[in-house]
Amino acid sequence: MNTHVPQVCTFVVGHTLKVAQGLPLQWLSVCLCRGESVRTAFMLAQGGEFAFVLLSLAAELKVLPEELNKLLIIVVVISMALTPGLASIGKKLADKYDEEDEQSGKACLLAWHV
Repeated sequence: MNTHVPQVCTFVVGHTLKVAQGLPLQWLSVCLCRGESVRTAFMLAQGGEFAFVLLSLAAELKVLPEELNKLLIIVVVISMALTPGLASIGKKLADKYDEEDEQSGKACLLAWHV
């Protein structure tokens, strides 16, 4: 597995960045503040337990090659281990956005549509 370290790192970073960049836009669309959007995105950017269910099913059905399945499980485990660090980064960025919004006088309005 040592030969796959570059692939694992690329998958972890790629997955985390893809999710972290897309989620704030989705949260903004439901009227969350910029800070809350960023904070939430960084908390949800890792792989989750459901990935283990899908990967075990893929292994059972032989949908993925065994080596790729093992690699993806490692990626999910590492991304889950990074959650506390990502949460910390998200909080710092969110605090910055909240401070900027407060200084510029932007109010965070939640609009719930019925």
